[in-house]
Amino acid sequence: MSRHRWPRLFRHKRYIAQRWRHSIWRYRYVLHPIGHTFEVATFIASLACVSLFIAYLGYERDASEIQSMMQWFRWIQAIYATNILFNFIFAYRQTIANTRIIKWIVDIALLLTLLPAIYPQPDR
Repeated sequence: MSRHRWPRLFRHKRYIAQRWRHSIWRYRYVLHPIGHTFEVATFIASLACVSLFIAYLGYERDASEIQSMMQWFRWIQAIYATNILFNFIFAYRQTIANTRIIKWIVDIALLLTLLPAIYPQPDR
């Protein structure tokens, strides 16, 4: 009985992987425009991030403006993280084929910066 259990489990995992690839292929006409929308949003967020960074470092700000800028930085970070996760989940093969090692390092570093948001520091 246990002799046949492992191959069934592996066949089940292979079936799930095939269904996932089939679903992505089936809905590619929906996923590709979403991916392009994320690319445009990431470009706009990059421009906003650079301008916010210049304003943050270049001018004197009071505490409320700094808090507002930090909120914008968090939203921009969320756009980046959503784009990375979307490409990793729905465009895995293209992401693997077109991504260089430096982008992998930057993407992993960006996702690691989200850990304090998931696991906040306890109050002392």
